[in-house]
Amino acid sequence: MKKEENEKNSALIYAITKENINRLINSIKLKAGKEDAIREIFGKGKFIDTKRALISFNLINEEFQFTAEGRKVAYGDVNETQRVWFNTINTYDPYSNYIQSLLVSTKINEIETVNVEDIINYWGMHDYGTSANNRREAVSSFAAFVELAGIGEYKIGRHGAQSRITFFIEKIKEKMNKNDIESEIDVTTEYQEKQVNNMPEVFEGLNENEDEKIPENINSYRNNLKINDNVTININIDMSNWQIDDIERILNILK
Repeated sequence: MKKEENEKNSALIYAITKENINRLINSIKLKAGKEDAIREIFGKGKFIDTKRALISFNLINEEFQFTAEGRKVAYGDVNETQRVWFNTINTYDPYSNYIQSLLVSTKINEIETVNVEDIINYWGMHDYGTSANNRREAVSSFAAFVELAGIGEYKIGRHGAQSRITFFIEKIKEKMNKNDIESEIDVTTEYQEKQVNNMPEVFEGLNENEDEKIPENINSYRNNLKINDNVTININIDMSNWQIDDIERILNILK
């Protein structure tokens, strides 16, 4: 069964507050791996629910030890901590899909204030949560993670006003763009490393003769060197200042 189908058949995360999240993380920092001591430091509050949320987001394990991402939340600076929380939100479809829907509908505003009823209705429309009560209880937990990620602010309704979340649209777009760039760099680096590791040694001895040395200003000219059916190397060479003999010699080498 697909991940999204599992989440649609499960209760939404609820009974979570930002204060309890931070309290449990700080308790684990002090007494990692020692549940009784962690419980004592944590004190009153939704200990089990908070633990379950951190485990489901892969920030701690069952033994109350931080994962690699959990250590970034516990010991990183504000920017690093918010980055991890933002990535965490994007692993959970009821959260990430709702945020994506905001980006589609919000084209100009730098912020967007949404009544909690709108979020509850979105989850109901897309079959997230097990009941109306579950969806209603889950909104404040969603708001806690939004605040932890630094992409919004939760206001509890008073004097007849509804509770609401103000989303910082520009910050959301900025964090998404940064993640896209980092992912592109990671993929490109991995691909380049694989290509280098598998590269045939076709240039061995190319510069043994100083007269055959290739000029260093390699920028604009593109020539494709086919090593075999699976590998193509693009070589950029600026030949604007070369002599005809030099150009002919390098082209002969690359045939």
